Amino acid sequence: MDSPKRKSTQERKSEIVDAALNLSADAGPGQITTEALAKRVGVSHGAIFRHFPTKAAIWNAVFETIAKKMEQGWHRIKPSPSPCERLRFLVRAQLRLVVAIPALPSIIFSRELHKKNAGIQKGVLALMKRFHGVISSEIQAGIDSGELRADIDVPETANLVIAILQGTVLRWSVTQGKFDLVAEGDKMLTLALSGFQNHKMNK
Repeated sequence: MDSPKRKSTQERKSEIVDAALNLSADAGPGQITTEALAKRVGVSHGAIFRHFPTKAAIWNAVFETIAKKMEQGWHRIKPSPSPCERLRFLVRAQLRLVVAIPALPSIIFSRELHKKNAGIQKGVLALMKRFHGVISSEIQAGIDSGELRADIDVPETANLVIAILQGTVLRWSVTQGKFDLVAEGDKMLTLALSGFQNHKMNK
């Protein structure tokens, strides 16, 4: 009888990261122990540290996984001649990722993780800056095309879009997913954009 195939280092690391994401959805990242991770993955406690030298290294890998998935979503927006539609695709992509990884907000905005790991704090700030830039570029494209009013402030409008996204995610998290996150986010974004649209052009 053939013995089970031994998993590669990368496969095992991915399992540990997935375990951290799954456990964080229930208990929050600050409550996750390496013992709990080992139990979830089905390995010894020592095996965790053979793959990650420190607990901080585990959370770095978790954040890198989240950041990669977020940026992949930004680059997969459907082509559309309408900047506002592309903006909706961006927001929907972010919200779908939160639905797929419910622990994402608590990890990204964990004060405890930021205090213990300056790398994650810097990474989050850099990620948010890039997302702000992607949103800003679509808003500017909307102004240039005449779809949005020329008098709006691009950086502040991008801040508002991100605030709407974050606020909707917070409500969804607090209610433990009692409503359709993507549909609610889409509705809130539509309400916000209605105040920025060039209504003369749309008549």
